[in-house]
Amino acid sequence: MDFYCLDCNVVIEIDGSSHDDKGEYDEARDMYLEGLGLIVIHIRAKDVLSNLGGVMEMLYEHPALRASLSEEPPPPFGHPLRGGE
Repeated sequence: MDFYCLDCNVVIEIDGSSHDDKGEYDEARDMYLEGLGLIVIHIRAKDVLSNLGGVMEMLYEHPALRASLSEEPPPPFGHPLRGGE
């Protein structure tokens, strides 16, 4: 897992070259995590590196994450608990 949100029960996995030839392992791990009631979101590392804005928009609009957000998105930088300071 690369990121985990306790409030949303979401796991975000950034898939890069370290996942090559590990499809069965990744699938088994996803099934295990989903069995725990977690939602697994896979994002290609290539997309994070070349289209971060699109990735952030997809995450902001994802139903599993959308439910926990207020109407205004959090600040994109800074400390999340201090409003982006």
